[in-house]
Amino acid sequence: MSMDVMGIQKEELRDEVEYGGVGTYIGDTENANHNLFI
Repeated sequence: MSMDVMGIQKEELRDEVEYGGVGTYIGDTENANHNLFI
């Protein structure tokens, strides 16, 4: 959704960028000792 608001397409991202949403982020960081709050 954020990308839609900013008008960014997945194809415009760099090749090494891993595309994911909130669910992906939460799954990847649930055992980490940090949080990204925006």
